[in-house]
Amino acid sequence: MPEKARESLAEFTAGAKYHDPSAADLKVVALDYVLLGDLVDADKWLTKMLGGAPNDADGWYLLGRTKYNENRFAEAVSAFAECLKLDPRNVKAEDNLGLSYAGLSRNEEAIAAYQQAMAWQAEAPVKNPGPHIDLASLLMDQNRSGEAISYLLEAVEIAPRVSRAHELLGKPTRAWSS
Repeated sequence: MPEKARESLAEFTAGAKYHDPSAADLKVVALDYVLLGDLVDADKWLTKMLGGAPNDADGWYLLGRTKYNENRFAEAVSAFAECLKLDPRNVKAEDNLGLSYAGLSRNEEAIAAYQQAMAWQAEAPVKNPGPHIDLASLLMDQNRSGEAISYLLEAVEIAPRVSRAHELLGKPTRAWSS
């Protein structure tokens, strides 16, 4: 995979000599840097891309994920908020907003974001287990394991093959042993 990303970047560099890159080109460059594990450059190119395409909800989501992975949680919150302005009811963006709030120790806002993401997908035929798992993990970190169990069981029902919910269910806690 890294070799393909390097080839893509080489092609971009060669092509940039002949025309200004489009926002789509810049997004591809940013994603190549993500694949290479270079979040600083991914951040740089996504930011540049959004300068030319500020209404790209996916670009804001990707920038939020990059900022989150850089532990720049406040900036991630801003990026996910922009994504949600452009793409309301985006479950993944709301879930990641919750993760970013948790990274800032703004736990009540994180819980509200996870619950909002779950509410948005309540009637959807296909659900994302992420908000359930992320809320359960936060509750377990707060020694609220009893509350976490139902969310983990819902996550397992949604996506039985996602290992994270099973791992958390198998994690020994005080609530399990009392």
